[in-house]
Amino acid sequence: MSLSDDLATLEEWLRRRAPVSYASLRPPASPSRVAEVADVFGHPLHVELAELLYWHDGTTNLPDESLQIAPDFGFIGLSDALSEWQLRCAGDSSALQDHPLMSWSPNWFPFGLDWCGGVIVLNHDQSRAGYGNVFATEPEQGSRRAEGWNSVTSLVRDVLESLHSGQARRDYQPVVDEGVLTWQ
Repeated sequence: MSLSDDLATLEEWLRRRAPVSYASLRPPASPSRVAEVADVFGHPLHVELAELLYWHDGTTNLPDESLQIAPDFGFIGLSDALSEWQLRCAGDSSALQDHPLMSWSPNWFPFGLDWCGGVIVLNHDQSRAGYGNVFATEPEQGSRRAEGWNSVTSLVRDVLESLHSGQARRDYQPVVDEGVLTWQ
């Protein structure tokens, strides 16, 4: 199955089992908006990240009722992602200043936010191993590359496996409460 097939499966699961999270999905990002963000970022967004954003440009209702694209990380759209990236690249983020373990690279583009200073990023650094990897970087733990996924596809499949089995993945159990998907 392709990433687009997996995203369609995720959307259908949300529509049927977590309707509030489903309703939080924004419309797809436009190719022109993805290109505008890529111009500011300095190079094209990774094809899988672009495909994710063409599926939906993040969610509304952050953080309470939004889709968590990974356990504890709400799916943010291009505008919020670009703002997070710019803030962190400028070094003005209190999350960066107050937490010495918090690391950042301008080659990381965020697409998930945990509201405690952590983000899920996709690594766009083609000069090193790990291009296309997805991982969290958090104030208290720094970059958690080893606990990440090797692609957006791997992340989405991991989420789908947990949703379909009802079993915990990476120590998080999917829970739907009043139509909202969360991870505990």
